[in-house]
Amino acid sequence: MCVLASNDDGKTFNALDPVWKQSKGQLLQGGASSLMELKSGRLVLPFHGGAGNQWRQKNSAWCFLSDDTGKTWTRSTAIDLPKRGAMEASVAPLGDRTLLMSLRTQLGGPYLSRSTDGGKTWSKAVFSGLEGGESCTCLRRIPGSKDVVLFWNNSKFNKRHHHLGERTPLSAAISSDNGKTWRKIGNIADDPNAEYTNLDCFFTSKGHAVVTYMYAKPAWNRKQIHLKAALIDRKWFTRSSAKKNGPSGAP
Repeated sequence: MCVLASNDDGKTFNALDPVWKQSKGQLLQGGASSLMELKSGRLVLPFHGGAGNQWRQKNSAWCFLSDDTGKTWTRSTAIDLPKRGAMEASVAPLGDRTLLMSLRTQLGGPYLSRSTDGGKTWSKAVFSGLEGGESCTCLRRIPGSKDVVLFWNNSKFNKRHHHLGERTPLSAAISSDNGKTWRKIGNIADDPNAEYTNLDCFFTSKGHAVVTYMYAKPAWNRKQIHLKAALIDRKWFTRSSAKKNGPSGAP
């Protein structure tokens, strides 16, 4: 896993030592991009993996941590779950300095884990209460707020489906109590014949969100996939009509 650093706003990059050079089994960041920097300067890089290949291996999730701007890395405790395991972690800071992690699972929807020591150790993962199949999530703290937003596929959990549910719609839920309870605020994209996955979210300096995702139609088509972006006004995350209406400007 290679690391590149830039000191000139991305014009040039220098290679640092890799996070790892050779792994036992397959290690993946997965479909959810989630490198974050804490106020302390620590870098937190979620990963998952196991022994075997990505289709058959039993996965655990953890984080690589760096306190020297990516020069060296240490590994956190692992998070384990039944079936295919804990996958594609996404991490966000809470208002009380706790870190919250969302996980892709085969257990009916996203699961959540917490760390109170900057990502070194993680709690047992528990169900978020948000229904979905096996697909990635994206967890972010809303700038200027204690609220966190979770992007995921709010599909019907189906044990007979090869991924336990469709990857549509692409939805968002808000938590105002550090992830204990969630309120769905609406769908970003909703086509029953399409697939939305591999999520990321970036907030601009004005608090607007840019949500990127992989798009395929028909769903599960791997011969032609696309990258799309939803541009979401910050007001959408708080307005009362969000439950009924999609975000302005999306996708």
